[in-house]
Amino acid sequence: MWLYNLGTASGTSGSSNVTGTTGAFTYALIGSEIAFGADNASAADARRYLITGKTDPQSITVYPPLQADVAGGSKFIVFQTSQNAQMPEYLAGLVGQLLNEYGGVVTAAGDDRRITLDKIAADDYAEVRYRTGGNERFRHGTLGTDQFRLQSWLSGAWEDIIATSGGLPVFYAATGVQGVPGYSFWGDRDTGMFSDGPDRLGFSLGGAYQILLHNSMIDLRPISGMARGPGQVFLDNQSNLGNLR
Repeated sequence: MWLYNLGTASGTSGSSNVTGTTGAFTYALIGSEIAFGADNASAADARRYLITGKTDPQSITVYPPLQADVAGGSKFIVFQTSQNAQMPEYLAGLVGQLLNEYGGVVTAAGDDRRITLDKIAADDYAEVRYRTGGNERFRHGTLGTDQFRLQSWLSGAWEDIIATSGGLPVFYAATGVQGVPGYSFWGDRDTGMFSDGPDRLGFSLGGAYQILLHNSMIDLRPISGMARGPGQVFLDNQSNLGNLR
């Protein structure tokens, strides 16, 4: 057994917080025991408390909560022992809290193992988040509804990548431009489909604008700024409908 005393302490009955004078708990270790009432082992109160946390050299938390007030200026003694009578009970309490909070998250079904996030109500959140250095990147889950959503953190807000509607998936992509279309392909990033504006759908090949669908109109090889009319098909900016096959 190793013991020491340094300064005085105070605390309130029923609380787990103990405050000491400056530097009082400099050498107190989590897992040590503390007793109050005197600065020597023989005279100290026989009731001992397990030190469960230390936020600074004059503030600790104990288990169980204080059974009586520790008046300001009370002397104390810290015991560093190889076995703590309070430790098994304290650890059992922590395990009980973990099981109560997370016991249903990981489940076993035969040889299978499952991770389950079971929220209470539909408007609650059951989600998994991915961060880098504390900064949001992605999240997925049932986010305030019973529909699944996969989202990316963009410009300070969550944006949908995939969201279900009635259980069916809806895919979202960036608006894109002809050189980098929102929908494209591995190894061919400059070929695909993009939004050329509200109700305007564009297609590009090799980064070049090839087709525009807009307002009941098909425009092949469109040129920016050219006037178009509804119900027309343009090829190389010419409305040669009679020769199209």
